[in-house]
Amino acid sequence: DARPQPLGRRLLSAWYAHRYAPVLELLQGASRAFAEHRRRTAQLTFHDLLSLATALLRRSPGARRGLGLRWRRILVDEFQDTDPLQAELLFLLSSDPADDPPGAGWADLVPRPGALFVVGDPKQSIYRFRRADISLYGRIRGRFESFGRVVRLTANFRSTTPIGAIVAGVFAPREAGGEGRFPAEATDRQAAFAPLVTQTASSSSSGVFRYTIPKEFGKAALSLEWEAEALATWVASRIASGERRPEDFLILTRVRRGLSTFARALEARQLPVLVSGSGVGIEDELRELRLVLEALVDPGNRLTTVAVLEGLFFGLDPESLLGHVEAGGTFDYRVSDRQPPGPVRDALARLGEWWRRSAERPADEIVDEIISSVGLLPFAASGELGGLRAGALAFSMELVRTAAVAEDASLAGALEALALVLDDDDSDVESPLEPGRGGAVRLMNLHKAKGLEAPVVVLAGPRGEPPMGRAMIIERDAHGKSEGYCVVRERSGPFSWNTVAAPRDWEARDEREQSFGRAEEDRLLYVAVTRAGEELVVGCKAEGEKRRGPWSPLEPWLARHAEEIALNPVAPPDRPPLGPSAEVLAGREEDANRTRDRASRPGWAFFTVTQRVRDEADDDPVRVEAEAPALPVLSAWSQSLASASGPGGFSWGNAVHVTLDAALRGLDGGALAGVARMALLENDRPFREGEPIELESLLVLVERLRGSDLWKRALAAEQRLTEHPFVVEQAEGTFLEGVIDLAFREPDGWVIVDYKTAADDRVFELRLPQYERQIALYAEAWTQLTGEEVKEARIWRVG
Repeated sequence: DARPQPLGRRLLSAWYAHRYAPVLELLQGASRAFAEHRRRTAQLTFHDLLSLATALLRRSPGARRGLGLRWRRILVDEFQDTDPLQAELLFLLSSDPADDPPGAGWADLVPRPGALFVVGDPKQSIYRFRRADISLYGRIRGRFESFGRVVRLTANFRSTTPIGAIVAGVFAPREAGGEGRFPAEATDRQAAFAPLVTQTASSSSSGVFRYTIPKEFGKAALSLEWEAEALATWVASRIASGERRPEDFLILTRVRRGLSTFARALEARQLPVLVSGSGVGIEDELRELRLVLEALVDPGNRLTTVAVLEGLFFGLDPESLLGHVEAGGTFDYRVSDRQPPGPVRDALARLGEWWRRSAERPADEIVDEIISSVGLLPFAASGELGGLRAGALAFSMELVRTAAVAEDASLAGALEALALVLDDDDSDVESPLEPGRGGAVRLMNLHKAKGLEAPVVVLAGPRGEPPMGRAMIIERDAHGKSEGYCVVRERSGPFSWNTVAAPRDWEARDEREQSFGRAEEDRLLYVAVTRAGEELVVGCKAEGEKRRGPWSPLEPWLARHAEEIALNPVAPPDRPPLGPSAEVLAGREEDANRTRDRASRPGWAFFTVTQRVRDEADDDPVRVEAEAPALPVLSAWSQSLASASGPGGFSWGNAVHVTLDAALRGLDGGALAGVARMALLENDRPFREGEPIELESLLVLVERLRGSDLWKRALAAEQRLTEHPFVVEQAEGTFLEGVIDLAFREPDGWVIVDYKTAADDRVFELRLPQYERQIALYAEAWTQLTGEEVKEARIWRVG
């Protein structure tokens, strides 16, 4: 249209162009500063890595040659999705800098023979918004024709004959009998048509089908709801009949909007479903968690605290909050102990505990604690699309952990990580609890389906189409050099924007870009149709409805050739109960606790003789004295020995026991002195210049004991045991253990001897009832072990 624009429009365009230079300078400065920050803090993005690697190869022939020798063969699949930076990297790696033509751009380079092999289908070039330009593909294909070889691959092993028929009918040029979506020869905007030469035999269910949205559901929301229920009913019936399995179905929509409606309808019929590209998992749970974190970051913000109290985690009603205030309470969780009693104070106390712990522990631990304490994960899993929602929650928590480990373990860092999920329209957090799980109906928007296939593909959502306007345009010349243009806008409402600045001739450039966009829409349609293996099912608008939709270009061919499916939505069955009632679960918990308590009690117990006597004395001191037998106590002669030795104490007693044991086993002279010396040193008795100062006293004590009648009897006995350990079972699961100092057998029975060291006569007399009870227990245990009589049980005060 060569007519001049109205004066007002021309003046406005001039004003936008006048502002464009300073705005662009500001944005470019911010971009450079942010790039430098990423480089300085070692937080490079994937694009940074790609850009820096390409810059290295561009400026360093040595690096380029060395890396080219390292990777001598490069194979690239889906080459139509390659952006210019990636293409430049490939050409730099696969060519030798010595062969570069003077002044050549990267697109003029010649790869080494056999160094570069690419596979691509320009009819599936659908990522122009990611800089994957079909014009670039065409130029590089032309370069391959000059230095290499181009091979056409036409055989299709995915689809059956009916799918090939719709491809030919819709996309072939008009002169070839099609509707002309693709030209016979490629252009800078569109790929050339190539027939789908199918190699797979058709089955009885193969075909192309259509269903129609009734006219009475004219509004978008009603239309979507009816379609979701009708499709879910149809899918469920085919699975129930055994005709198909859930994994046979791939349901595609052009845009993300509405995917969750389809997913809920499928799940309501107990069908497993996997969703991609919808944000369906980003629901109330994450928003409530974010609100709690905001309250913990800013404890002085009472509005946020009240919102948390009324929210999902605490669910307090306004009446409770009002009653709390009327009772003199506040909403400062830092002083929850000063609040009036009630549910509000309990909730504030929990918030206060989280807040105090957040000052001591990293945010990811606090977030995990919050999720666990309120049962957020099972709550998400138990509702509609529970697997997806719980998976999205788990994925988001992983982002928080990653942020805590990598850079920021504060609550503010956790909030920032959650914001990436909640605020980014392109965030793709569908992460089911069972990643990679098969056996489910797949549901996604069209861009996510690239490279996928299914026996049955349903193109759903026939109403509405995405806007064609672009905010950024990149133009490239034949040598790969590019120039970018953008329009700067600010949001003026939920669905509206105001232009701030734009380059000159933006309208002309935008119109040219829209022509590229319309060509890409045709390629998107081609991708949608060719995902199907056996059945292609397309949703259509009602007859006479003039609104354009994403599948509208298919409708004329479908009206002539496709079989109509009459969809009739049937209400889903009642949702089955998740499991036992809360009362039953509480009873099971009590049973489990009782079982655990029983299992945690030991089935056996060991007691030493000393411990048993001490416990009995604590329970009933009188009974201990009553049960102690009247046993001989050899103390009259040993008192003089005790006064002669004098040291006493636990460590002294140990040394005495060791030395007596050695003497009774026959050691004498220097050998016995060596044992006594080591016994004193090992028990940390006092020494001077490396020698125990009590060695002589100990040896004198042992020598005097050797002169006793008891010693002589022990030496003359037919069997003698010293420091002899034992364990006997007193009752089921109860065992008594100890060590008998001396036991010897005479013809008429055993004699049991227990050594005691006590330098103080008064202490010895006080402890004598317990000593007597101990020796009595030794005697009982010995009789139980040997089956023979113990005729004497002796307490021998030895020092």
